[in-house]
Amino acid sequence: MARKCKLSGTGGMAGNRVSHSNRKTRHVQDVNLQNTWIYDPETKQRFRLRVSTSMMRTLSKHGSLSAYLRKQRKKAK
Repeated sequence: MARKCKLSGTGGMAGNRVSHSNRKTRHVQDVNLQNTWIYDPETKQRFRLRVSTSMMRTLSKHGSLSAYLRKQRKKAK
């Protein structure tokens, strides 16, 4: 299973760790994913999703899953 957020598509970042002697070793920083139930009061349904913690904060700011998806559709047009 890919380590990506189901709603935002956010994945891990790759980069280098740089030591004091300036040696570079590859490093992967994974996204903070959580399995969670998201309740949508407009449709009165619960969804089990694997989302990032930043997306959980975004959903709480929008109020509901439907409100977030509506805004994303408007932005895409």
